[in-house]
Amino acid sequence: MNLAMLCHTLGLDPKTIRRYQHATSPEELLAPAAQRATTLDVYKPYLARRFGEGCTNAAWLWAELRQQGYHGSRRSVRRYLNALRARASADAAADHAQLQRRSPLSVRTVRRWILRRPERLHDRDRQQLAAICARSPALATAVTLAQGFAHLARERRGDQLTAWVDQVEASDVPELRAFAAGLRKDWDAVVAGLTLPWSSGAVEGHVNRIKMLKRQMYGRASLDLLRQRVLLAH
Repeated sequence: MNLAMLCHTLGLDPKTIRRYQHATSPEELLAPAAQRATTLDVYKPYLARRFGEGCTNAAWLWAELRQQGYHGSRRSVRRYLNALRARASADAAADHAQLQRRSPLSVRTVRRWILRRPERLHDRDRQQLAAICARSPALATAVTLAQGFAHLARERRGDQLTAWVDQVEASDVPELRAFAAGLRKDWDAVVAGLTLPWSSGAVEGHVNRIKMLKRQMYGRASLDLLRQRVLLAH
């Protein structure tokens, strides 16, 4: 019985009958259409590459495949391009969702990156800080100057303060220029603080201890008892 008679007798499409004729196992007949081998399979890598290059016209790509020996239909090429578009849209949506899930950087986090010792920064944090600076030349200048002052404070480089202030006053960062103007009002004390090993830490500690005693005694006893606690507390 020829193919035409089989189609008439069974009421099936010729492609379906050919698939049954060439099947080597029942599993092959039960496989979904997406898993069946087609004449387009050999050309799918080429189509994916051309799609990635920006060529999405099915008629144009079908003509290119015809020159390479493809004998399939234009509809098959269009169907595969639609699958590529759907996959690209899904990937873009997933990337967008991942970006939305990332928490935005806080000012405190960026400030910590700027003032921290550069050798103690993680590579990821250093890259993010560099990306932030790349967005604005003024911001990059402010970060460089802030890191320079942090270095002066950590290393007690009071002798380099004059050069740092000159750089700030020549910059276009109004906040740092105002900060430098405040330093000049008490220049000798600032230079001494950035040079000498002494600090007011011990005094601040005693002040905090007295404030704690005052909070504990508020509304409970007289000034005489508070005085005794302050004098006798160790």
